[in-house]
Amino acid sequence: AIQYEELINTQEQKHPIIYDLCKRINEFHQMNEAFYNSLSATQVELKTDEDDH
Repeated sequence: AIQYEELINTQEQKHPIIYDLCKRINEFHQMNEAFYNSLSATQVELKTDEDDH
């Protein structure tokens, strides 16, 4: 049976641009998540108030 890591390496060689893009998107989402998690409760409340108007 082929190892999972080997499979990823073959995919990376076949489609390096797509693979790199996926990696960048994942990193971007993680950064966004960390950013939103770091927002204080007051900032979130202010944002909600703005959306209501």
